[in-house]
Amino acid sequence: MMNKKYLKIKVIFLCFVIIILSFSILLQAQDSRDTPQLTSLKAAELAYQEARKWDHEAVLWYINPPGRELDYHWGENDLSWEWEIIFVRPRDDKSYYIKIVDNQIVSIEEGGEYVKRLSPILPSFLKDKPGISMQEAAQVAFAAGAPSWDRANVCYIIDNSIKAFQGKAVWYFLFGSQFSSYTIDGLTGELLAHDYFDPETLKKISPEEVKYKFYPDKVAKIKEENFI
Repeated sequence: MMNKKYLKIKVIFLCFVIIILSFSILLQAQDSRDTPQLTSLKAAELAYQEARKWDHEAVLWYINPPGRELDYHWGENDLSWEWEIIFVRPRDDKSYYIKIVDNQIVSIEEGGEYVKRLSPILPSFLKDKPGISMQEAAQVAFAAGAPSWDRANVCYIIDNSIKAFQGKAVWYFLFGSQFSSYTIDGLTGELLAHDYFDPETLKKISPEEVKYKFYPDKVAKIKEENFI
């Protein structure tokens, strides 16, 4: 009888612990959802207002929402809790770095250490925002086979070491779950490139190598419901 009574108490205690942990996770999720966020275009707009105080000729050079700070449905709502944005000016190599957290500018810094210019700043580049949002570019990537359930490494940039992309503003998405990247024209939304990488060497490989060597239907997919 004592063993049964002890087992019953233990089960009740475990159930109580599970309820407490579940409640704690729900509270954390609610706190996250209640924290202000910005879309890519709103973040660029806010940063541009600040950048114009630095220089009226400031041009948007780079936008990056850190992957861990992207909303869980970032590909649908364009939201992130954090944005890192860099502006440059055509006349010199100076740059202006702006960090936004929870829809507020939390730090600004002038310098050149964040930027290594690889191509000129063209008059055709938009100064204040991308031509299309992160969400619009992401939808192009998803249509081309990118996993919509994954939170990618994302950036928008008007400078590029790849000659084919120089003179173009692009959205770049790197999906770690797929070891692949998607490059989208930041003005027109055209898919410019889809590249795969060897997970061991990180060198580019062909789609055939991915299909037969690295993707024999054994990829573990992270379902959306696993996110908070």
